[in-house]
Amino acid sequence: MIRRLMPPALFVLAACTGGPVQNVASVTLDGATYPVEAGASGWSVIVDGNRLACRAATEADCLWAVRHYRTSQDALDSLG
Repeated sequence: MIRRLMPPALFVLAACTGGPVQNVASVTLDGATYPVEAGASGWSVIVDGNRLACRAATEADCLWAVRHYRTSQDALDSLG
């Protein structure tokens, strides 16, 4: 019986690659525009370098993701 073991680093590398992403839209909130990308795991929007998952593949759902993110960041900033 021949057993081939794959190094654990290759498993991590394989898990991290989600495939190619495409810019499909953009959303604007308070004058700032955020790119929306479509990938293997669905649509996501990039805010301050963070990738936020959109609930559904619509611009409206991505806008809500941005609004919730901004609201939570404002709440955290108000704590000091």
